[in-house]
Amino acid sequence: MFDNLTTYLNSLVQAAIVMGVFLVVLWVIYFVDALLFRGKLKQRFGLIPRGSFAPLRILFSPFFHVDLGHLAANSLPFFVLGTLVLSQGSTAFWLATLLIIIVGGLGVWLLGKSGTQHIGASGLILGYFGFLLANVIFNTDLLSLVIAVVVGLLYLGLITQIVPLKKGVSTTGHLFGFLGGVLASFLLSLL
Repeated sequence: MFDNLTTYLNSLVQAAIVMGVFLVVLWVIYFVDALLFRGKLKQRFGLIPRGSFAPLRILFSPFFHVDLGHLAANSLPFFVLGTLVLSQGSTAFWLATLLIIIVGGLGVWLLGKSGTQHIGASGLILGYFGFLLANVIFNTDLLSLVIAVVVGLLYLGLITQIVPLKKGVSTTGHLFGFLGGVLASFLLSLL
């Protein structure tokens, strides 16, 4: 994947800058919605299982958060895992992001708990997690192994987010986000 460590580190720094911008955008979206729209945007774009099919809800629901605590909890893993995915190339990042959002959104729409609304970047985070772990299987180079070990050590607790243990947590979105990340890793291995 990379000829040397310096090339990868440069890629990692560039990816961190871009993900930092994306993270700022998430915070701006939260404050614009909270202050200017009084939460109406998150209501408008929240994903409702088996509600009327609305592709925009599938695409935009990951970018809205319930409250500051929700956004803060998602910020660091979104930044770290997104940076690691983006450091592997913009094609990998955009394909993974799009597939995770679509697979996660469709999974929630089809199988999520009735009468609920799903928003937040955690499905995307679990998707990035799944992508990075699956790369060990589908992209058998040393860098993928090192990244998967680091991600596993830092974020192994994320795996509990796909088990329905907490009320108010979209385990369906987490599970299908994770599966979307694995699918993206597989598809990229075919290119």
